[in-house]
Amino acid sequence: MKDQRGKSTIVLLVAVIVALLIVLAGASYAYYSISVNGTKSHTIKTGTLTLTIDDASSSAINLTNAKPMTDTEGMATTAYTFKLKNTGTLSANYIISLVDNTVSGTRIPDNKIKINLKKDTTAGTSKLLSAQTRTLDTGTITAGTTISYELRLWIDYSAGNEVQEGQFSTKISITGNQIGS
Repeated sequence: MKDQRGKSTIVLLVAVIVALLIVLAGASYAYYSISVNGTKSHTIKTGTLTLTIDDASSSAINLTNAKPMTDTEGMATTAYTFKLKNTGTLSANYIISLVDNTVSGTRIPDNKIKINLKKDTTAGTSKLLSAQTRTLDTGTITAGTTISYELRLWIDYSAGNEVQEGQFSTKISITGNQIGS
């Protein structure tokens, strides 16, 4: 009986080993034969965004020892000219604004300064400077495009004596971000 029991243990052990081999072979085949097919394609595009302000042909934007003048007189003054160029390969949204420079004396308040901005061939409207009008222009510029500007600033005719011996100094600032890719 002991012999019979040993034989059945061996048979059982062999059966378990054969079953394990079959399971491992099947799992290995499934592991090595799996394939996954995607249905979406992904595209990555790159480009460059380069916005520059070309104001080499203009002098600084300063009002020192200026006197109040009418809009007609202000529009007859020499303009501060600059160009916004997009020499990159991407279009961009942009904001052009005025940022104060430090003055050594009394600063002329914004509400005493008149501005007029001409964009390419479109004449601007003369208006008093304020927090809202410090943003001169916003828009989109496509790759390879140049926009020309003429900016005039003067002391408004209705300004009182408080602007005497005052100073106003500002510079152009541009903020831009690419559109798409």
